Amino acid sequence: MIQHAAVFLIFLVVLVIFPLDAIISGAILVVLHFAYRLARLLIDFSAYYRGLDSALEYHRLRTRRRVITLGMLASLLTIGAATLAVLHYGHNNGGPPKWPAHGSLAGSIIVMAVMIVVVVASAAMRQLSITRLHTTGLHSWHPWGRRLSTINLQQSHPFTVYSGFKPFVGSGTNIRIWSFAQRLVRADAMGEGASDYGEILPFTTHELIGSLKESFLALCNDRNPETRLPGLTVTDHVLLEGTHSIPYTDVLGSDPESTAVVTAINGVITHSSDVARHYLACQVPSWGGEVVTSTAASFRYGPRSVASLCW
Repeated sequence: MIQHAAVFLIFLVVLVIFPLDAIISGAILVVLHFAYRLARLLIDFSAYYRGLDSALEYHRLRTRRRVITLGMLASLLTIGAATLAVLHYGHNNGGPPKWPAHGSLAGSIIVMAVMIVVVVASAAMRQLSITRLHTTGLHSWHPWGRRLSTINLQQSHPFTVYSGFKPFVGSGTNIRIWSFAQRLVRADAMGEGASDYGEILPFTTHELIGSLKESFLALCNDRNPETRLPGLTVTDHVLLEGTHSIPYTDVLGSDPESTAVVTAINGVITHSSDVARHYLACQVPSWGGEVVTSTAASFRYGPRSVASLCW
């Protein structure tokens, strides 16, 4: 917040005194921003062509490409027009040009350099504060404010509210997605499927998820070192679509271990839907927690089949 306010104040002061300098430096920074977004867009396009993103994501990428292209074109035209104005007034007037044309390209570079220095200094101070949090023996005597308490609660809360098409907020690169549906049939004397179960189901969704959770956790102490996953955690997690989160307001503000949260999770497991979907979150930290490999598995139980989806 302080960083943005400082940059905005510098830009505003220069805009009043040297308008063309401010316009040129601001347009250059905007071009650099769009160049970065263009590089990220190329990475996302490569992910689509490698089969990691869906066709729906391709249409969003095309929209982003159009916005980035138009923004960069407008910024380049602004730089060109302001530069020509500076050169024109500087060469065609006998005396020094008056406001708003009294400016120079060197002044634009200086303004841009000052704003970059402010951003870099703010980032360095922010990183220093973050680094001190991991220093052994340093503990803040100041209690957490409301914002930090909320962030700490949301980091460990089993309910995550999301918007858009990707529900995994804050996750890293998606490596693979797979899903399948398994039909439920009775086995005959030969071990082959003979008929559907009908209305009497062989197990409940809670029993299925509980059995899978025990199987996953058993990998922590597996005898085979190649399949053993030390540090594996398996937790219940619910991904909640943002526009339908109002009924879960009390749950989102409750403690993760509270009865309200446990009851809500059990309700979502029993009545899973596209609005609120239960996942078994399996995570294996490595490199001191710098890299965390995660798998989210969701299971939907119907009268004739079990559908699974893993991210």
